[in-house]
Amino acid sequence: MPSRVSFPSPDASVQALTAALRARDLETERHSDRVIRLSLALGRRCSLTSEELFLLQCGAALHDIGKVGIPDRILGHIGPLLGEDWTTMQTHPVVGEVILRAAQRPELDPVCRVIRHHHENVDGTGYPDGLRGEDIPAMARMVHLADAYDAMVSDRPYREGMCHRKAIAILQDEAGTRSDAWMAARFTELLEDEPALR
Repeated sequence: MPSRVSFPSPDASVQALTAALRARDLETERHSDRVIRLSLALGRRCSLTSEELFLLQCGAALHDIGKVGIPDRILGHIGPLLGEDWTTMQTHPVVGEVILRAAQRPELDPVCRVIRHHHENVDGTGYPDGLRGEDIPAMARMVHLADAYDAMVSDRPYREGMCHRKAIAILQDEAGTRSDAWMAARFTELLEDEPALR
């Protein structure tokens, strides 16, 4: 990760793209806000520097920016996506990376990598690149956990969100396969220590 990088506060490129994402729909806005909060808390628990926390915040804010390129009929689909619709949905990390790289801000490369890799699984079964273990950027692994937890506990049009305990049990069961085991343990501790984050 870069060191001693100076950024405007808030970064203009990230601010503009975040506004575009928030304009997409209200639930995307709320989800992004929750993922930012959870990711930053986990980043602090993992002893990230202030500069790394800034990049993590940007990555969490924009992790779903690629969904602006996904058709409404897919984003609003009730129930699991199948076939070509699921394949299309899986393109959103790559689309998101392309969007941010268009800003031509090389210092935001770690943010691009969070966007591209937040759906990778540590056992190599994720997408878009099938990365494994520590080949997945650390901040992407953090956003992966925050994103997964929020998706489980949040209400969706086709189902109610599950309770905190059930979501944590799933995360613990998936530790070492879908998520980073060490980070999953820190995340679980965090939510026990700070219940307001749930």
